[in-house]
Amino acid sequence: MAEFKIFCNGTADLPEEEYEKFDVTPVFLTLNIGDDSVKHIAMDEFYKRLREGAMPTTSAVNLGEAREAFEPALKDGKDILCLAFSSGLSLSYGAMEMAAVELREEYPDRKIVVVDTLNASAGERIMIYEAIKMRDEGKSLEETEAWVEANKMKVTYWFSVDDLNHLKRGGRISATKAALGGMLNVKPILSVDKDGKLFNSGKVRGRAKSIEHLVEKLQETVVNPEEIVVYIPQVDCVEEADLLKDMILKAVKVKDVVHYPLGPVVAAHTGFGLLAVIFLGKGR
Repeated sequence: MAEFKIFCNGTADLPEEEYEKFDVTPVFLTLNIGDDSVKHIAMDEFYKRLREGAMPTTSAVNLGEAREAFEPALKDGKDILCLAFSSGLSLSYGAMEMAAVELREEYPDRKIVVVDTLNASAGERIMIYEAIKMRDEGKSLEETEAWVEANKMKVTYWFSVDDLNHLKRGGRISATKAALGGMLNVKPILSVDKDGKLFNSGKVRGRAKSIEHLVEKLQETVVNPEEIVVYIPQVDCVEEADLLKDMILKAVKVKDVVHYPLGPVVAAHTGFGLLAVIFLGKGR
């Protein structure tokens, strides 16, 4: 059984040191901000640029970038399992699958599997951590792929956003709804559907109520809480993330709660104030 190498997209938001620690290769999307197009940016600098009025966009991984990432592992005699950012949010999965098609012809003895995780951020991270565990336990690429396919729809998301302008710019809500929501202090609650796309699942009035709502949705949709880690991505709202963590720990006996800064590629489309809970739950 050939050794396999795990790839992912940078949108999984793994801590930088974990890529080397767990032998996972990230393939980063591009952040376009002002006159710069970058693969990496410090979060402090990203926040500074946002406050100065920058309206960043993102570009998917392209075919050439995917080939360049994959080929060294193939030359080294390793198979590939790539757990890609949701196709509902990016064209990166398609480019990586196209690269796999080409490379399968050039390396017929190697297996190259690209999975559309239909997940983002901590949802991808949950899939990656289990894949690492299975690989290190000696499970095959096929067994690991099967677990991901069987469980990716169980990843559950609930998001609250504070700034409606970025959602308006991304076409998630209309300009009228953004303006009216701002005047009425309405906070939309978002989730991720079976196609890996964001959708508006409801709305509440006021930030405090939106945080309470996230805890309520967690309680409704969690499964085997003692065994799961709840992830709280946030965009420049650490104190509120701390509050949400405390509320969750008081309400539900989960294994752990981890909050972290949402990476700039996804944060570019949400703006400041995003607060979310992501975990393995009842599913979508």
